[in-house]
Amino acid sequence: MYCFQVPWHTTDLLRNLGYGREFWNHGFAIYNYTPQDFSPHPCQFLWEGHHYTYPAVTALFFALLSLVSPGLIAAKLWLTILDTVNTLMIGRITRDRVLAFLYWMNPIGVWHVSHEGQFEAFVSFWIIISIWLWRKRSPWAFCVLAGAIQTKLFPVLLVPTFFLTEWHVPFREWSRRTALFALGFLPSLIAVTQGEYITAFLSPGYIPKLNHISWSITNPTYFKYQPWWLVVVNAITSTGTLFFIVLLLRKGRVILDYVPCFLFLFFLKCSPLTQFWYLQLFPVFALTVQHRQHRRWLFIAGMTMGTRSVVSMLGVRFGYMNPPEVMALQEVLLWVIP
Repeated sequence: MYCFQVPWHTTDLLRNLGYGREFWNHGFAIYNYTPQDFSPHPCQFLWEGHHYTYPAVTALFFALLSLVSPGLIAAKLWLTILDTVNTLMIGRITRDRVLAFLYWMNPIGVWHVSHEGQFEAFVSFWIIISIWLWRKRSPWAFCVLAGAIQTKLFPVLLVPTFFLTEWHVPFREWSRRTALFALGFLPSLIAVTQGEYITAFLSPGYIPKLNHISWSITNPTYFKYQPWWLVVVNAITSTGTLFFIVLLLRKGRVILDYVPCFLFLFFLKCSPLTQFWYLQLFPVFALTVQHRQHRRWLFIAGMTMGTRSVVSMLGVRFGYMNPPEVMALQEVLLWVIP
C-alpha cells in the first residue's frame, strides 16, 4: 500500500534514480555533476547544487534500478521486495522465524523503505550476506564486507569484529582475507579514475546539522522540525538501547559480537547528521550476536526507536514535510519518469 503513495518527507529516491539513469551516459563521472546538469530530468529541481554523495556500489545499484523502474512506484516495489529477501535470509541464516518476523514488521523499514523509498534495504542485504559468510568462516565475507562499505559507510563498523574475532589465524589466512577485502573495493577504484569521486563523496560542506537522537538534547539546531516529545522519546529509547547492549554484553559469550550494534548506535548519536531511516540498519548489525534471545531483544530494541515511523503510519503529518510543489512533482512521477 505504501509503495503506491507519494513520499511525504524525502525526495532521495527520485534524485537517486536520476543519477542512476545518467550513469549510462557518464559512467562514474556522474560524481562530477549536480542534478541541475541533468536537465530536463525532473531531479534537476531537487538538491540541484549538490554532488552525488553515495559510494560506488550504490551508484551501480540505482543504475540498474533505473532500467527496471519506470516510476517511483516500481522503484519502491523493488526495494520492498529486496527487504522481503532480507527477511527470508535472516530467517534462513538464524533458523529463527521470530527474528525474521521482527525484522519484517520493524516500522522504520516499513515506512522509510516502502513509503519514502530509502535504500537501507540494499545496505542491509550486503550486511546480511557478509555476516552469513563470516559466520561460515568464508574468506569471501571480507570481499562482501568491502562491497557493503560502498553502499553506505556504516558497515565499516563491522571491520573490528570481522578481523579480530579470529585474530590468531595463520598469516596466510590473514593475507587472503586482506587481499579479498582490498579486491572488494574495485568499484571505488574504478570510480576514482573516472571522476571526482573522492571530492564529491567526502564534501564536508554538504553535511547539515540534523540528528534526531543526538546526545545534545538541549541544542535545538540538531532537532529542526521535531516536536519536543519526539526528542525526549528518541533520547530515552536510543540511550536506553545503548545501556541495554552493555547489559547484554556482560552476559554474552563473545564481546566482539556486540560491538557492531553498539558502535553503530553510538556513532549515530555522535554524528552531526543522523536521519530517521538510518536506524533500520540497527537490527542487521545485531546479527553478529550469537545468543538467540539476545538477538531478539536487540531487534525489539531497534523497533522502539521508530516512534516517528509509527506515528506517520497512523496518518499523522508532523515535522518536516515536502512542500506542495514537490509533492505534486512526485505524484506526477509515480508511474512514469520521463
